[in-house]
Amino acid sequence: MSFFPVQDSSDGERLLVGSLKTVIGHTEGTAGIAGLLKASLAVQNGVIPPNLLFENLSPKVAPFYKNLSITKEAQPWPELKPGQPRRASVNSFGFGGTNAHAIIEEYKTSASSTGITSKPESQITSAAYALPLVLSAKSERSLKSLMKQTAQFIKSHPDVDMLDLFWTLLRKRSILPHRQHVVGSSREAIILALENAISENASSEPTLRSFTTSQEKPHLLGVFTGQGAQWPGMMRSLILAIPQVRDIVIELDRSLQTLPVEYRPSWTLYEQFLLEDEASNVTKASFSQPLCCAVQIVLVRLLAAAGVEFTTIVGHSSGEIACAFAGGFISASQAIRIAYLRGLTSKYASSPNGGEGGMLAVGTSLEDAQELCELEMFQGRICVAASNSPDSTTISGDADALAELQTILEDESKFVRMLKVDKAYHSHNMLSCSPHYIKALKDCGCDVADGVGSSVAWYSSVHQNRRMKASDITAEYWNENLVSSVRFMQAIEAAAIEHKSLDAAIEVACSVVPITFKLLPVLLDIFMSD
Repeated sequence: MSFFPVQDSSDGERLLVGSLKTVIGHTEGTAGIAGLLKASLAVQNGVIPPNLLFENLSPKVAPFYKNLSITKEAQPWPELKPGQPRRASVNSFGFGGTNAHAIIEEYKTSASSTGITSKPESQITSAAYALPLVLSAKSERSLKSLMKQTAQFIKSHPDVDMLDLFWTLLRKRSILPHRQHVVGSSREAIILALENAISENASSEPTLRSFTTSQEKPHLLGVFTGQGAQWPGMMRSLILAIPQVRDIVIELDRSLQTLPVEYRPSWTLYEQFLLEDEASNVTKASFSQPLCCAVQIVLVRLLAAAGVEFTTIVGHSSGEIACAFAGGFISASQAIRIAYLRGLTSKYASSPNGGEGGMLAVGTSLEDAQELCELEMFQGRICVAASNSPDSTTISGDADALAELQTILEDESKFVRMLKVDKAYHSHNMLSCSPHYIKALKDCGCDVADGVGSSVAWYSSVHQNRRMKASDITAEYWNENLVSSVRFMQAIEAAAIEHKSLDAAIEVACSVVPITFKLLPVLLDIFMSD
């Protein structure tokens, strides 16, 4: 201890020491891990464990004992200054000469650690439930009886943990042919929903409307939309009502707030989601990219909690980031970083012609859109950004050229809508972002996937007919996703061809964007081809 400065210490500042050997004897090769477990439990419970059989201090040790204290009985952890975590050190000196020292520190969740300065607890007085209450039975009569029993159980057990009940019924019970579910934001709302369902079917005959399901797990297509569907106030009600959603957002904020300083945001997702109307920043790329990705991560987590599992997935533009997360290729932490850095570096986007960029949704075919972009008045100013369906295309480029095109198409009574974005994604305007985006991804540890994937099949909308592997996910791929044209319809076709037994498609989006619905004719042609 000679490297510590010599100073006077009061009894309250003594270092408390102890040995596991006095309690359970010599542990040989497991001594280190046993000491680690002891220290961890002490920190977690705030109790200093005692030593046994200590009576007299050895004279050889006494000169070094001035600032130490051996605990003879369990005692509460010494009082600490506000914000200071509990810490414990573990020394392990092996017989073979191995010396190790580990410092265990208490994990403290605090506003400062996540960058969140305030939490409106007053607005979170009654938590909604993230899961539905699901009941199933072998017949409609049995299902109706089960609903009555469940309503009575909830009434007579006010202390039951509702989320535990929902989870048990959803994941720990057999899935029988007849099913019914109810949702509610409170215990009372759940009871009322059950009673309403029962009273609506109060006849003697079992006429309860229920879903008869196959025992086979459904085959689902997950579709992750890109930019343009965001809106002020999105996710606000979920964050304020459902603690699990709030925790996910705070987890994502923690990932962003631990980025290298030069990339770290001065704001948090949590705070941005609470902004409404004119105060919202959802139309600005630097905010909308991570905010939209966060919404999709939350939805994937909630769907998974409800037992929804995708068979195959496809992403549109930046939707591929959350798509990669849903497929197990990247973690939520890496996904939110990739999305945030995409928005951050989009500030380098610029048109060779000067001026601002934008995107236009057009109700026309890919071939017609390409012809429009090749007109002399539009050459070098706009390009096809995405092929969405046989009669839906997105055009990207200079804002003034898009405005001219919009006027022309409106005069022809064709569908046309300017998207809520401030950048010309998937166009020549984004090429100036590429070196900055790739560098940022590498600097922040996002240049390779931190997952290995799962059984879920992900089909790329960047490279046609490619089923993605973890090794495909690199900084260069995310850059291609930013600057290349989106082959969304082709990705959907590839997924449908390989998985012709799909039962349904679920769009994971910030709001209703029926891009999958527009592809129904394409999907039906594929499914009926055999």
